[in-house]
Amino acid sequence: MARTIWKYVLQRGWQIPLELPRNAQYLHLHQQNDRDVSLWFLADTEEPKVTRYFTAVEAGGTAPPPAAKYLGTAHLQSGSLVVHVFEVAGGDDVQYTLF
Repeated sequence: MARTIWKYVLQRGWQIPLELPRNAQYLHLHQQNDRDVSLWFLADTEEPKVTRYFTAVEAGGTAPPPAAKYLGTAHLQSGSLVVHVFEVAGGDDVQYTLF
């Protein structure tokens, strides 16, 4: 078992796919460079990769489905843009208001 910490920068989009080792454990999210949102995971690099989906919704935007798992909030552009990050099921047809 080779457990390491992985960092991913979220791209913009309503259903953001990330290829993660199976059973990767979410650790934290934080804004970086005043424009990016990064997620950190603890993962076993020997596990096969699976696709998991995420979304970042602006404050005041349409919320993701109730089954979405809230991960945290990031304050971007000197605090003028607040986004809430969720893990969502792949294939959702819901359109979100995005940053």
